[in-house]
Amino acid sequence: MFDTATGTKLWSKRPFSHPCSAAISADGQRVAVKFTSGRIVVFYAQTGDILTDCRNQSEGEGSPASFSPCGDYLIDASWRGLVTVREVLTGKAAFRHTSPGSCISHVSSNRARDFWIASDLRSPHPLISWGWPLQSPSPVVAPTLEFVRTLCVSPSGRKLATIHGQAKWRLELHDWTEGVPKTYASVDVQLPPTARSGLSWSADERLLGVIEDGAFQIRSADDLSLLAVRENSYPSSMAFAPDGRNVAIGWWGGAEIRPLDRFPRAAARPPIRG
Repeated sequence: MFDTATGTKLWSKRPFSHPCSAAISADGQRVAVKFTSGRIVVFYAQTGDILTDCRNQSEGEGSPASFSPCGDYLIDASWRGLVTVREVLTGKAAFRHTSPGSCISHVSSNRARDFWIASDLRSPHPLISWGWPLQSPSPVVAPTLEFVRTLCVSPSGRKLATIHGQAKWRLELHDWTEGVPKTYASVDVQLPPTARSGLSWSADERLLGVIEDGAFQIRSADDLSLLAVRENSYPSSMAFAPDGRNVAIGWWGGAEIRPLDRFPRAAARPPIRG
């Protein structure tokens, strides 16, 4: 756990092997870590002490966990098509939505956490949207999207970034102001097998962080032009700090917070517009 203001490490814990994703509650008081077994453990953000062990490893890995707007619930999904809302203090399921035969690859929300989108790798309707609470899912008509590997809703909820495809992976940006995705920028990408959270928006929605094979990338959220890149053999996660000055990166074996202006600048490449 890092302090983004100073860049210093607050604590480091590893109660179980192979942590793969982490989420912080809106008030900054709790951290939920998901492991590759699917098990979710909630920590106190300041001390690293365990608050709750959900003991849900039988559900499998699936998407990273996220906190509800109030911070009292966790939302996560499994590759078996199960979306679960569980109580933070007890780890018990408060609501479950099951889609037989589906594979939920990712769940993302806006900054207010009142708008949620999930991606289904096996469904003819690859996107599912919810309001909060997650009681009535709505399939999203998106005929140009298929096999969505990962997605990320922008902080305002007005834009959506997706990576999808089969033989080739395609990174696309979509306008969501009318409630359906309208693609406005697109480019081919190469994904590493280690990527868990491959996309992240800056708070002002001007930049998009992308994990590509062998590198952390920063792209323009207007046209996906490549602005900065840092090479790494095993990149796994990337997130912008709320103040917009720093970016956190993680890889197999380490993590750091790096000032945004210290990312090596990339040679300009013309984006492929969709």
